[in-house]
Amino acid sequence: MSNETANKFTGRHMLAWLGGLFGVMLLANGIFVYYALTTFTGLETQHAYREGLAYNSELARARAQAELGWQVELTQGPLADGGVDFTLRYTDRNGAPVTALTIDAVLRHPATKARDRKIILRETAPGTYHGRVAGISAGQWEIRLAATAATGATDTPHQQIERLWIK
Repeated sequence: MSNETANKFTGRHMLAWLGGLFGVMLLANGIFVYYALTTFTGLETQHAYREGLAYNSELARARAQAELGWQVELTQGPLADGGVDFTLRYTDRNGAPVTALTIDAVLRHPATKARDRKIILRETAPGTYHGRVAGISAGQWEIRLAATAATGATDTPHQQIERLWIK
């Protein structure tokens, strides 16, 4: 009779199984919530509401940029040290080179800002700007350009974003 009582499935056994299953489920959910809250926030900007209110000024900036009629041709090439060589050619709507620009260029990694790199560009020929960045890993990157005429012809910088695949 003691063997028969020892092998019986009782209410305590059911309670232990249910408690164990719910405990494992809650533990797994807790781990997922922890990683969801401590990894990428999904935010591109910290002030989305304020930037949304300023959207009309962004549209005006885009119209002013379109009126400039500048075109940008970007070429890239690998360097022996694992870096990348960038050449930008700025032309106006008539195809003439745009000279004496101050260009702010940032090479951004799409996953983390920690890998972003500033690129120093110098004018090597009329309308042609050249810069190098060392130690860039292969993969998808983004280059953000903001070019301003040194002559003060416009207060609005010509902005452009290009996606790149670096080998």
